[in-house]
Amino acid sequence: MDLIKASTLQTQPETAAMRQSPGRPGRSLGSNTNNAAVETLASMGFTRIEVCLGRHRPYHDMLSGIFSDLDKAEALGMAYTIHLPLCLYEWFPFDYLDGYYLDPDSEKRALAFRFLEENLRQLTQRYKPDYYVMHFPGIYRNAYHGLDFQGILHESLEKLQTLAERFGILLALEYFGSNQDFSRPAQWVEAIAGYSRLAPLLDTGHLYFSCLMNGIDFDQSIQQLGPHCVGFHIWTVQGTEFYGNSPFYRQYHHVVPHPGQLRSEGWAFEPGEVYRKLRTFDAPLVVEASSLFGGPDYYLEGLRYAADCYLGGDCE
Repeated sequence: MDLIKASTLQTQPETAAMRQSPGRPGRSLGSNTNNAAVETLASMGFTRIEVCLGRHRPYHDMLSGIFSDLDKAEALGMAYTIHLPLCLYEWFPFDYLDGYYLDPDSEKRALAFRFLEENLRQLTQRYKPDYYVMHFPGIYRNAYHGLDFQGILHESLEKLQTLAERFGILLALEYFGSNQDFSRPAQWVEAIAGYSRLAPLLDTGHLYFSCLMNGIDFDQSIQQLGPHCVGFHIWTVQGTEFYGNSPFYRQYHHVVPHPGQLRSEGWAFEPGEVYRKLRTFDAPLVVEASSLFGGPDYYLEGLRYAADCYLGGDCE
């Protein structure tokens, strides 16, 4: 459904500037706005937001709130990023937060790219985020028998690069390990390196789950991916099961990192250590958490801790 003003929907001609590689933003701290008001974040020293549909309210209510948050951020001089998609259509029947760009079915891949293109066509005429975040690899285990996976991968990356050039944007491909044929950080670095308008985005929660699923090392993966990332998401979880197999994740989803969380007590990582590592890469970090675990006070304490650690370097 088209909910952005019609005056913003006119396609602009491609320019030479759109074809150039965009600059990368430096270190800054942001949060999603599903659980914290833009004004609250600004008062805590956050200088950016990221908007995302999520699944917590009816679609039209979420979208209206997102546009309001973007307007507030612009008024306050805050930077922002947009987690795709925002625009939903009846002709796209699949889960809007899953990625189908590497689906074994070529028709499903084509529909996914149409979905992406229509979102970008609407959003880029009104909003100028530092980058757009997207889920890319999909959920596939042993899915490519008899198919040329590398051919599918690079055909899809070429299409993403072409769309990014056309709309003059940078696409941040959020790291997941849920595609067995494209799960290792070194694969991501090698595959994406040749595309000037594509970059990885490391998400600490999804990285932790990938470590459980694929037997990779969490700290080593941060060092492999971090230097190549345009940005980071941070959230945490407790336990050694992943996604729907995890009772903790099903109940609390994304938990805000908090100074009391220890690996020895089953947490995915110790937040101070991760904040210190991510600081060295000088890229935007977005706290992508909910307040389900610990309640609003715990959540706000976690946001303050993020500001102390990532902006001030004080993680004691």
